[in-house]
Amino acid sequence: MIVLLKRALVAAKKYGCHVLNLSYGESSWQFNSGRVSKVFASAVHDWGMAVFTSAGNDGPALSSIGSPGSESAPITVGAWVSPEMMKEQYSTLPPHDDDDPLEGASYYFSSRGPTPDGALPDICAPGGAISPIPRHSLQGKAQYHGTSMSSPNACGVAACILSAVKQKGVDCNPIELKRALVNTAAPNGIVDVFAQGPGVVSANKCAEYIISHHGKVGQNIAFDVSIPARNNARGIYIRDEIELEGPMTFTVQINPKFSHSKLRTASEMDELLSLELNLLLKTNADWVVCPDSMTLLSATERNGQTFSVRLNTQTLSPGVHYTTVDAIHANDPSRGAMFSLPITVIVPHSKFISNDDEEEGVSLKENGLDLSTTFHLKPGLPKRRFVTIPR
Repeated sequence: MIVLLKRALVAAKKYGCHVLNLSYGESSWQFNSGRVSKVFASAVHDWGMAVFTSAGNDGPALSSIGSPGSESAPITVGAWVSPEMMKEQYSTLPPHDDDDPLEGASYYFSSRGPTPDGALPDICAPGGAISPIPRHSLQGKAQYHGTSMSSPNACGVAACILSAVKQKGVDCNPIELKRALVNTAAPNGIVDVFAQGPGVVSANKCAEYIISHHGKVGQNIAFDVSIPARNNARGIYIRDEIELEGPMTFTVQINPKFSHSKLRTASEMDELLSLELNLLLKTNADWVVCPDSMTLLSATERNGQTFSVRLNTQTLSPGVHYTTVDAIHANDPSRGAMFSLPITVIVPHSKFISNDDEEEGVSLKENGLDLSTTFHLKPGLPKRRFVTIPR
């Protein structure tokens, strides 16, 4: 498989491809390691190709993204369905009388984050299509859906975006494209950040973003975000009850990712020396404390720069809690997040057993062993209960 993958990427480079879609995958636990990861990283950072890949079809469970969707280099795409798609492709009935109107949502099967180290899909895109199929099926076309539909959809949108900005004289590298896609994607319909990332891809806004911010310092540089104390995890993912007992402080390391030769050219030296970003660090969660700002330099001699984050989880309600720490350019906030630290905390429902809450609570039966819960379900949105494994 490695040989075939490399041949495909080499062929794509040979014919001058700017974008590439690969819709396949397998289960994954480790990230950014092994030969597959190196090949994807080379394609993006050394060969200048934006690689799109499917998140996988193992949802709606959390932490179900497989490889290569779990890698950092590709753009990982979840599957989304709009009300119009529901009507046209699936013959969905209109709402009845007092029913809520149809809303866009993630497909139930779309694999969810966080990865074991805390990362989420980058974007989502329409995940259903009428597709040509092989002749031996005795059928010209068929109705298909999957993240193998959403990933090529996003890839095709990216090709249109690159074509549009090139007409304006802008050459956009894969890092700049990914930053634009992420910062212009928008939540739509029933929001499930673990399936959608920041939201649905937006072609027009993405093209405008690229043209507006092209050439600005650091815009085409990737930033590796890692937690050294958690095996260089890309985010903070807390799901063990024992970790919730007190405040937690983590050191976050930021490494600008330069794709430079060993003997740097004059332009590469200028890129290193000129990198200076005054960043505001912002979060919308009152249980996360972070510094107000940081000045990010190339910091090559120190292997990156760091800041600290403190989590106060003792007062959180049962369930899953998600937020980010976003690094926003202090003098140019319209650029959006230069990088983000995703934070997911799961508080077990079994930690708050009560026989009083008949709506959403978890209660203990009379035998003192069995737990019972009530679900109020909404179409398109998973409801989850978390239970600590008994001794």
